[in-house]
Amino acid sequence: MKKREKTEMLFSILRILLTSYVILSLILFIFQRKLLYLAQEGTNNVDAEEIDFTNGDTILRGWVVNKGKEKAIIYYGGNAEVIEENIDYFREILPEFTLYLINYRGYGESDGKPTEENLYNDA
Repeated sequence: MKKREKTEMLFSILRILLTSYVILSLILFIFQRKLLYLAQEGTNNVDAEEIDFTNGDTILRGWVVNKGKEKAIIYYGGNAEVIEENIDYFREILPEFTLYLINYRGYGESDGKPTEENLYNDA
């Protein structure tokens, strides 16, 4: 193979790699919200009192655990967390606190779509 052919082959490979990188970056940019906010569906069989809050026109739903205690903790689940699956655990490790377990908008049974601004607003 001549030096010129090797150079052309190298440039062809670099163009393919660069084009692939640009396409992959564009796909990630377009679908970043779906990749970032992994909202999970809620479950209905929960042994705790259900509560809801209204934030603007969005209803945020959750549960109260150990109701009536002097101290309280408000807990918003993490990304892709189904917080109601942790109710028994929270009830056991924090018996001296009333716990408000709230789903962010778009998570569990809460209304709306999750965005960074909306999640800060909900909290």
